[in-house]
Amino acid sequence: MPSRTFLNWYKRADFTAYAFNTRPVTRNPCQKPFVFYMSNARFDSWMNQTVSEYVRHRVPHPACRWHMPDPDDLDKVEVYKKPDPHLWDRVSIIYIHLSTEKLLQDPEFEAK
Repeated sequence: MPSRTFLNWYKRADFTAYAFNTRPVTRNPCQKPFVFYMSNARFDSWMNQTVSEYVRHRVPHPACRWHMPDPDDLDKVEVYKKPDPHLWDRVSIIYIHLSTEKLLQDPEFEAK
């Protein structure tokens, strides 16, 4: 889940206005995110899917007690995704809906 290290373009919006979940920036070193950078991406035509690889940015993390497997042991993440031919068809509809909703909620907006 991304940290809230960015601002919304709509000044009246708070962190709930994003289309994805965010979490507050923490000072607890055991709650700091592990950062991964994309190292490779390719299309596998035999499997008809995109394969992307992310490697961990190695910075020292404190020894923490986890209620899950230790994320410090993870060095690489591979993501496999089949293409969605209708992905962009849905994007414009969602954008129009969200834009209209924001305008209608704005007290300075006058419908004519």
